Amino acid sequence: MHLNLRGKIFAYVALPVVLILGGVEALRLQQLADEATASTIDREETSVEREARALNAKLREVARIALDTANFLELHPDIEPPRLFDLVRRNVAADRLVYGAAIAFLPSASPTGGLFSPYAFRKSVDEIAVMDIGRDGYDYTAARWQWWQRPFERGYGVWTDAYLDEGAGNVWMVTFSAPFRRDGIPIGVATVDVELPTLRALLFNAEAQRRKLFVLGADLRMVFAHDSADIGTPLQTIAERSGRSDILALGRKMLAKAALGHTVAAGWDSPDRQWIFYAPVVSAGWVLGLRVDERRVFGAVRAQAADAAVGLVVTLALIALGVIFVTRRITAPLARLTAAAQRVAQGDMSVELKSTGDDEIARLSRSFNHMAQAIVEREQALVAETAAREKIETELALAKELQRSMLPPAQAHDAAFGRYDVAAVLEPARAVGGDFFDYVVTSDGRLMFVIADVSDKGVPAALFMVRAHTLLRSLAQAPVSPSALLATMNNALCADNDRCMFVTLACGALELAGGRLELANAGHEPALRVRADGRLEWLAVDNGPALGLIENTPYPRAEFRLEAGDALVLYTDGVSEAFDPEKRAFGRDGLEIAVRAQARASALDLCAGVIAEVRRFTAGAEQSDDLTLLVLRWHGARS
Repeated sequence: MHLNLRGKIFAYVALPVVLILGGVEALRLQQLADEATASTIDREETSVEREARALNAKLREVARIALDTANFLELHPDIEPPRLFDLVRRNVAADRLVYGAAIAFLPSASPTGGLFSPYAFRKSVDEIAVMDIGRDGYDYTAARWQWWQRPFERGYGVWTDAYLDEGAGNVWMVTFSAPFRRDGIPIGVATVDVELPTLRALLFNAEAQRRKLFVLGADLRMVFAHDSADIGTPLQTIAERSGRSDILALGRKMLAKAALGHTVAAGWDSPDRQWIFYAPVVSAGWVLGLRVDERRVFGAVRAQAADAAVGLVVTLALIALGVIFVTRRITAPLARLTAAAQRVAQGDMSVELKSTGDDEIARLSRSFNHMAQAIVEREQALVAETAAREKIETELALAKELQRSMLPPAQAHDAAFGRYDVAAVLEPARAVGGDFFDYVVTSDGRLMFVIADVSDKGVPAALFMVRAHTLLRSLAQAPVSPSALLATMNNALCADNDRCMFVTLACGALELAGGRLELANAGHEPALRVRADGRLEWLAVDNGPALGLIENTPYPRAEFRLEAGDALVLYTDGVSEAFDPEKRAFGRDGLEIAVRAQARASALDLCAGVIAEVRRFTAGAEQSDDLTLLVLRWHGARS
């Protein structure tokens, strides 16, 4: 096909430019759509993780009421029954999320010699009623009652599955039960009940309706759902009702994964596809999910992409028209010049040459300048946004470094006499955290050491950690026993504690000259003794409540005698409650195995070996809590 000059310019120059620009713009639009999709997924996953963490933190706060009650009963085994009824009443009044609280005894160990369980519950908003479940309710020792059976089977505090409390509260609830002991033998449980409709109303009412929020228990029963009628309903019932067997499989998948994630499925209550974002509620073994309609998640993104595509087509059409116009203005003078040259060649000298289109070229230049300016401004905006994000990340890094600078070195030893070695590791779950450790040699020749875990995570926990650590440092300057130190810190932290935050803390004092060890514990994990010959021993210390909860509380002390070469291992629950991808906890058994493998190593190597084993165990799973470990080895008195 024969093309004139204008056609050749358009075909060989303008058309490829238009196609290249169109392809680049199409790729840019696709990239923007992908980025918007990734941003939306990240936003929703962050949201569901935040909700799960908030629920987990609240459950732990409520569970602490039962744990402190169990500790109190162990310290006061002869408390009279009337005071027991007062105690459960106060437990219900302590938190509006608590529906009921009980203290249930083994019949053989109860004050009455039979079934005896003081129970308080909210009869109305302003009225708390009491009863004896053993006398007026039911036989709570029956196998069907998880709140009684589970703590005895597992030996520690645990949440039940959702159940209908027939005979006492007659509401759907979950219960946390903590065993209490006498002479080392469990004789009863202290409990707190959380009514599921109240849990939904107080924590997630607005979000539940807007984004179809739900919480699924370990037994595949709805702990709560956006439709309050589904509370307590087995997931299998919902699947059968909807004719959707895949719903049950999806629930099992979320519980088995026990990690932050998302999936896409047909809607539970509509044919429209839904995106389901989920995250684990670690302390209860639940999973929290958000069912979001796909059009709500990506509708705006797709509308934006469609508008941009229409704009792209219009822009390319305008570019093509502009190119045609420009080529015409360029080739027209050339055509006139060629015609004039032909006429001159034929002897016609009356030819006049006209403007070759300089004005049009100037206007085209100005247009390109405007386009360049727009590109520069957009690039500057992107640079500013990147700088702001980098500033936030820098400030968090500085906060993390500042928090770390408050702590002593992660390794220390007795340079003068070689009597001890200390090593520690602290890895926050977020940029900043609430765990801390400390150690100092006092003027009377003792090595004072502490390890602590503040409730909650992130910035609030970090601020409370700074308060607690500063208070600790100011009090530890003078010779003081661990039990007296905890009592003084507790009263100070209880003051102006409107957020009801608390800190669990283990404190010890080791006489470096003789090996006498004094320990006190405020709701913290027990210390593990590693003898010089490799034998392990959990040091039994009567627990007091966490610091910041109950004023004027005594903290019992325990005394031990270390032998030369013995080591102590102290840790926060970020170690024992580290979970692998299958939701199995590292636990005290895992800690014992890791410590036994490094039993005769230095404090530094023992600490590093345990942390390495925790990381190996949790490989592929997200860190759910601050992780802190403190190891102390005493080498004996040396001259």
